[in-house]
Amino acid sequence: MNIHDASIHDTSVYDKNLAAVKAREPELARRLESLEENPRVRLSGNGGGHDEIEVVAEDGKTVRFKKQGTADNVRKLYEKKLFGFSEVIILLGAGVGETLAETLKSAGPTGFVLLIESSLSHFKKLMEGFDISKSLSDPRAVISVEEKPVDAVMSRMEREFGIFTRPNFHVIKNPLSVSCDEDYYRRIDDILSSLKAIAELNLKSISGLSKKWHDNIFSNLPHILKSPGIKPLFGKMKGLPAVIVAAGPSLDKNCRWLKRAEK
Repeated sequence: MNIHDASIHDTSVYDKNLAAVKAREPELARRLESLEENPRVRLSGNGGGHDEIEVVAEDGKTVRFKKQGTADNVRKLYEKKLFGFSEVIILLGAGVGETLAETLKSAGPTGFVLLIESSLSHFKKLMEGFDISKSLSDPRAVISVEEKPVDAVMSRMEREFGIFTRPNFHVIKNPLSVSCDEDYYRRIDDILSSLKAIAELNLKSISGLSKKWHDNIFSNLPHILKSPGIKPLFGKMKGLPAVIVAAGPSLDKNCRWLKRAEK
Protein backbone atom coordinates (compact mmCIF):
# COMPACT_ATOMS: atom_id res chain seq x y z
CA MET A 1 0.00 0.00 0.00
CA ASN A 2 1.32 3.40 -0.88
CA ILE A 3 0.95 6.04 1.86
CA HIS A 4 0.71 9.61 0.61
CA ASP A 5 2.06 12.60 2.48
CA ALA A 6 -0.34 15.51 2.99
CA SER A 7 2.16 17.85 1.30
CA ILE A 8 1.42 16.21 -2.07
CA HIS A 9 -2.34 16.06 -1.82
CA ASP A 10 -4.44 17.31 -4.71
CA THR A 11 -4.29 21.03 -3.98
CA SER A 12 -7.07 21.83 -6.44
CA VAL A 13 -9.48 19.44 -4.69
CA TYR A 14 -8.63 20.80 -1.25
CA ASP A 15 -8.89 24.41 -2.37
CA LYS A 16 -12.22 23.72 -4.05
CA ASN A 17 -13.56 22.13 -0.87
CA LEU A 18 -12.12 24.90 1.30
CA ALA A 19 -13.79 27.58 -0.80
CA ALA A 20 -17.13 25.83 -0.28
CA VAL A 21 -16.54 25.68 3.49
CA LYS A 22 -15.53 29.35 3.66
CA ALA A 23 -18.76 30.36 1.97
CA ARG A 24 -20.89 28.51 4.54
CA GLU A 25 -18.77 28.08 7.68
CA PRO A 26 -15.92 30.64 7.80
CA GLU A 27 -14.96 29.71 11.37
CA LEU A 28 -14.56 26.06 10.38
CA ALA A 29 -12.42 27.14 7.41
CA ARG A 30 -10.17 29.14 9.75
CA ARG A 31 -9.68 26.14 12.03
CA LEU A 32 -8.89 23.91 9.05
CA GLU A 33 -6.29 26.33 7.71
CA SER A 34 -4.49 26.58 11.07
CA LEU A 35 -4.62 22.84 11.81
CA GLU A 36 -1.28 21.08 12.24
CA GLU A 37 -0.62 17.74 10.57
CA ASN A 38 -1.83 14.72 12.57
CA PRO A 39 0.31 11.61 11.86
CA ARG A 40 -2.51 9.37 13.10
CA VAL A 41 -4.79 10.44 10.22
CA ARG A 42 -3.61 10.04 6.61
CA LEU A 43 -4.65 9.40 3.04
CA SER A 44 -3.78 6.07 1.46
CA GLY A 45 -4.50 4.04 -1.65
CA ASN A 46 -3.18 1.90 -4.46
CA GLY A 47 -1.67 2.64 -7.83
CA GLY A 48 -0.40 6.13 -7.00
CA GLY A 49 -3.80 7.47 -5.99
CA HIS A 50 -5.73 7.67 -2.77
CA ASP A 51 -9.14 6.28 -2.07
CA GLU A 52 -8.99 5.72 1.69
CA ILE A 53 -8.56 7.61 4.91
CA GLU A 54 -6.57 5.71 7.54
CA VAL A 55 -7.08 6.57 11.20
CA VAL A 56 -4.95 5.09 13.98
CA ALA A 57 -7.33 4.87 16.94
CA GLU A 58 -6.37 5.39 20.58
CA ASP A 59 -6.01 1.63 21.09
CA GLY A 60 -3.52 1.44 18.22
CA LYS A 61 -5.95 -0.20 15.80
CA THR A 62 -5.98 1.17 12.25
CA VAL A 63 -9.42 2.02 10.89
CA ARG A 64 -9.78 2.43 7.12
CA PHE A 65 -12.52 4.57 5.62
CA LYS A 66 -13.19 3.93 1.94
CA LYS A 67 -16.02 4.19 -0.56
CA GLN A 68 -18.46 1.31 -0.38
CA GLY A 69 -20.97 2.34 -3.04
CA THR A 70 -24.29 3.78 -1.90
CA ALA A 71 -24.50 3.42 1.89
CA ASP A 72 -26.96 0.64 2.71
CA ASN A 73 -28.79 2.57 5.41
CA VAL A 74 -29.34 5.56 3.09
CA ARG A 75 -30.58 3.35 0.25
CA LYS A 76 -33.00 1.46 2.51
CA LEU A 77 -34.48 4.67 3.89
CA TYR A 78 -34.80 6.09 0.40
CA GLU A 79 -36.49 2.95 -0.94
CA LYS A 80 -38.99 3.05 1.93
CA LYS A 81 -39.67 6.70 1.04
CA LEU A 82 -39.00 7.69 4.65
CA PHE A 83 -36.92 10.72 3.70
CA GLY A 84 -39.97 12.33 2.14
CA PHE A 85 -41.54 12.57 5.60
CA SER A 86 -38.39 13.56 7.49
CA GLU A 87 -37.37 17.19 7.42
CA VAL A 88 -34.29 16.61 9.58
CA ILE A 89 -31.60 13.98 8.92
CA ILE A 90 -28.54 13.75 11.17
CA LEU A 91 -25.37 11.99 10.03
CA LEU A 92 -22.82 10.89 12.63
CA GLY A 93 -19.36 10.59 11.09
CA ALA A 94 -18.12 11.98 7.76
CA GLY A 95 -16.40 8.84 6.44
CA VAL A 96 -15.27 9.69 2.90
CA GLY A 97 -18.25 11.94 2.25
CA GLU A 98 -20.31 9.34 0.43
CA THR A 99 -23.17 9.12 2.92
CA LEU A 100 -23.61 12.90 2.93
CA ALA A 101 -23.76 12.99 -0.88
CA GLU A 102 -26.23 10.11 -1.10
CA THR A 103 -28.41 11.54 1.67
CA LEU A 104 -28.64 14.89 -0.09
CA LYS A 105 -29.66 13.08 -3.29
CA SER A 106 -32.40 11.22 -1.44
CA ALA A 107 -33.68 14.00 0.84
CA GLY A 108 -36.46 16.35 -0.18
CA PRO A 109 -35.90 19.91 -1.40
CA THR A 110 -36.76 21.37 2.03
CA GLY A 111 -34.74 18.84 4.02
CA PHE A 112 -32.14 19.74 6.64
CA VAL A 113 -29.07 17.48 6.78
CA LEU A 114 -26.70 17.91 9.73
CA LEU A 115 -23.32 16.15 9.48
CA ILE A 116 -21.49 15.80 12.80
CA GLU A 117 -17.83 14.74 12.69
CA SER A 118 -15.74 14.50 15.87
CA SER A 119 -12.29 14.85 14.24
CA LEU A 120 -11.05 17.98 12.50
CA SER A 121 -8.01 16.04 11.25
CA HIS A 122 -10.25 13.42 9.62
CA PHE A 123 -12.38 16.10 7.97
CA LYS A 124 -9.31 17.86 6.58
CA LYS A 125 -8.03 14.60 5.07
CA LEU A 126 -11.46 14.09 3.55
CA MET A 127 -11.20 17.53 1.95
CA GLU A 128 -7.68 16.80 0.71
CA GLY A 129 -8.53 13.50 -0.93
CA PHE A 130 -12.16 13.70 -2.09
CA ASP A 131 -14.15 16.34 -3.94
CA ILE A 132 -17.12 17.01 -1.65
CA SER A 133 -17.60 20.63 -2.70
CA LYS A 134 -21.04 19.97 -4.16
CA SER A 135 -22.29 18.54 -0.85
CA LEU A 136 -20.63 21.34 1.14
CA SER A 137 -22.29 23.95 -1.07
CA ASP A 138 -25.76 22.42 -0.81
CA PRO A 139 -27.95 24.84 1.22
CA ARG A 140 -29.64 21.88 2.92
CA ALA A 141 -26.33 20.66 4.41
CA VAL A 142 -24.89 21.95 7.70
CA ILE A 143 -21.48 20.75 8.87
CA SER A 144 -20.33 20.50 12.49
CA VAL A 145 -16.74 19.37 13.01
CA GLU A 146 -15.03 18.79 16.37
CA GLU A 147 -17.47 20.97 18.31
CA LYS A 148 -18.74 20.33 21.81
CA PRO A 149 -21.65 17.87 21.50
CA VAL A 150 -24.22 20.33 22.87
CA ASP A 151 -23.09 22.97 20.35
CA ALA A 152 -22.99 20.47 17.50
CA VAL A 153 -26.65 19.60 18.05
CA MET A 154 -28.51 22.30 19.98
CA SER A 155 -26.77 25.38 18.59
CA ARG A 156 -27.22 24.18 15.03
CA MET A 157 -30.89 23.39 15.53
CA GLU A 158 -31.53 26.73 17.25
CA ARG A 159 -29.84 28.58 14.40
CA GLU A 160 -31.93 26.78 11.79
CA PHE A 161 -35.30 26.32 13.46
CA GLY A 162 -35.52 28.55 16.53
CA ILE A 163 -38.11 26.50 18.43
CA PHE A 164 -37.49 22.88 17.44
CA THR A 165 -40.69 20.90 16.78
CA ARG A 166 -39.52 17.91 14.70
CA PRO A 167 -39.32 14.80 16.91
CA ASN A 168 -39.33 12.34 14.00
CA PHE A 169 -35.84 13.07 12.69
CA HIS A 170 -33.61 10.33 11.26
CA VAL A 171 -30.12 9.54 12.60
CA ILE A 172 -27.64 7.68 10.38
CA LYS A 173 -24.38 6.51 11.97
CA ASN A 174 -21.07 5.68 10.35
CA PRO A 175 -20.02 2.69 12.50
CA LEU A 176 -16.30 3.22 11.79
CA SER A 177 -16.49 6.85 12.93
CA VAL A 178 -18.32 5.82 16.09
CA SER A 179 -15.67 3.16 16.81
CA CYS A 180 -12.92 5.81 16.62
CA ASP A 181 -14.58 8.14 19.15
CA GLU A 182 -17.23 6.22 21.06
CA ASP A 183 -17.47 8.67 23.98
CA TYR A 184 -18.11 11.66 21.73
CA TYR A 185 -20.86 10.00 19.73
CA ARG A 186 -22.40 8.54 22.89
CA ARG A 187 -22.78 12.08 24.21
CA ILE A 188 -24.28 13.11 20.87
CA ASP A 189 -26.82 10.26 21.25
CA ASP A 190 -27.77 11.54 24.72
CA ILE A 191 -28.32 15.07 23.41
CA LEU A 192 -30.36 13.77 20.48
CA SER A 193 -32.61 11.93 22.94
CA SER A 194 -33.08 15.18 24.83
CA LEU A 195 -33.75 17.00 21.56
CA LYS A 196 -36.53 14.55 20.71
CA ALA A 197 -38.13 15.11 24.12
CA ILE A 198 -37.82 18.89 23.71
CA ALA A 199 -39.46 18.74 20.27
CA GLU A 200 -42.38 16.72 21.63
CA LEU A 201 -42.79 19.14 24.54
CA ASN A 202 -42.66 22.13 22.21
CA LEU A 203 -45.37 20.62 20.01
CA LYS A 204 -47.62 20.05 23.02
CA SER A 205 -46.99 23.57 24.30
CA ILE A 206 -47.74 25.18 20.96
CA SER A 207 -50.86 23.07 20.48
CA GLY A 208 -52.18 23.65 23.99
CA LEU A 209 -51.39 27.35 24.24
CA SER A 210 -52.00 28.54 20.68
CA LYS A 211 -55.51 29.86 21.40
CA LYS A 212 -54.33 31.65 24.54
CA TRP A 213 -51.44 33.25 22.64
CA HIS A 214 -53.85 34.28 19.88
CA ASP A 215 -56.24 35.87 22.39
CA ASN A 216 -53.39 37.60 24.27
CA ILE A 217 -51.98 39.13 21.10
CA PHE A 218 -55.31 40.64 20.11
CA SER A 219 -56.10 41.84 23.64
CA ASN A 220 -52.70 43.58 23.80
CA LEU A 221 -52.91 45.00 20.30
CA PRO A 222 -54.39 48.40 21.36
CA HIS A 223 -51.54 48.85 23.87
CA ILE A 224 -48.96 47.87 21.27
CA LEU A 225 -50.33 50.42 18.81
CA LYS A 226 -50.34 53.22 21.41
CA SER A 227 -46.93 52.46 22.90
CA PRO A 228 -43.75 54.04 21.51
CA GLY A 229 -41.62 51.86 19.24
CA ILE A 230 -38.15 50.60 20.07
CA LYS A 231 -36.39 52.35 17.20
CA PRO A 232 -35.24 55.30 19.39
CA LEU A 233 -33.38 52.78 21.59
CA PHE A 234 -31.20 51.49 18.76
CA GLY A 235 -27.54 52.16 19.47
CA LYS A 236 -28.22 53.65 22.92
CA MET A 237 -26.69 50.80 24.91
CA LYS A 238 -23.63 49.83 22.91
CA GLY A 239 -21.17 47.80 24.95
CA LEU A 240 -23.66 47.08 27.75
CA PRO A 241 -24.55 43.41 28.24
CA ALA A 242 -28.21 42.51 28.53
CA VAL A 243 -30.15 39.29 28.98
CA ILE A 244 -33.87 39.02 28.32
CA VAL A 245 -35.55 35.96 29.83
CA ALA A 246 -39.15 35.08 29.09
CA ALA A 247 -41.25 32.01 29.74
CA GLY A 248 -41.85 29.80 26.74
CA PRO A 249 -41.27 26.34 25.28
CA SER A 250 -37.62 27.11 24.47
CA LEU A 251 -36.63 28.40 27.92
CA ASP A 252 -35.52 25.02 29.28
CA LYS A 253 -32.98 24.48 26.52
CA ASN A 254 -31.83 28.11 26.20
CA CYS A 255 -31.26 28.86 29.87
CA ARG A 256 -27.90 27.07 29.61
CA TRP A 257 -26.57 30.10 27.71
CA LEU A 258 -26.89 32.20 30.89
CA LYS A 259 -23.91 30.31 32.32
CA ARG A 260 -21.70 31.83 29.66
CA ALA A 261 -22.69 35.34 30.73
CA GLU A 262 -21.71 34.69 34.34
CA LYS A 263 -18.94 36.93 35.64
